[in-house]
Amino acid sequence: MLEKFKALSVFAGIFVAPFPLEDPKAFAEDFRAHNAVFDAEPMIRSLPPKSPPEIPRIVCLNKTKTLVVEFAPAKINVRKIDTPVKRSLRDVYADFKPLLERTHAYLTEYVAIKIIRLGCVCQLFVHLTQSANQKIGSYFLKHSFFDKAEEIHLSTLHKVSLAPNLLVNRWIKVHPVRTAPPQQRDTGLMVEVDINTRVEQTYTFTTHEFLSFYDSVISHVDQHIEFLNDISFLG
Repeated sequence: MLEKFKALSVFAGIFVAPFPLEDPKAFAEDFRAHNAVFDAEPMIRSLPPKSPPEIPRIVCLNKTKTLVVEFAPAKINVRKIDTPVKRSLRDVYADFKPLLERTHAYLTEYVAIKIIRLGCVCQLFVHLTQSANQKIGSYFLKHSFFDKAEEIHLSTLHKVSLAPNLLVNRWIKVHPVRTAPPQQRDTGLMVEVDINTRVEQTYTFTTHEFLSFYDSVISHVDQHIEFLNDISFLG
């Protein structure tokens, strides 16, 4: 990946076989007891009884709010937010991976949760030397229909192989980021890469397989998305 692309955040979505969260406050305190980095008071959300099982009931975070883990009966979200935006994806992931490892250890060793699907979202930002909106039109779409478009949001889905026998969904979303009025310059560009295992195929992930998935995602985003490595894209 070109050095000018900086990581805003890395997000892991861990889909699990539904488990009961009968006492959210006790669960949050137990998780924090095994993960001292979460030194802020946890947030416990009161939801209607029939709320979807993917909606978080518990939010644990550190005092700087750069590390976040959300617990729902059927999904756990783990997030590393990097502020200010100045580091590479690999540097941010190097800080994120130990948190992933500790979270996985807690889920499998202390709660005995079965992980069935995995996802990872990487948010990247770059400043271009021209309008990001025009660049999206000329680089990706190459048709006069888009020449005078006020705003272009591009979203694509591909099926790609991360490893043998591991076919995943890869969403790439690209859109301009404008400065505040009155200038409203749009040289900023946001790229979101969302890679997740398919709904129709579930797995039982060992610790090694769990971490290998996220290692493979970061390598794929860093090395195998063409425009992120194309110097002409920045001009």
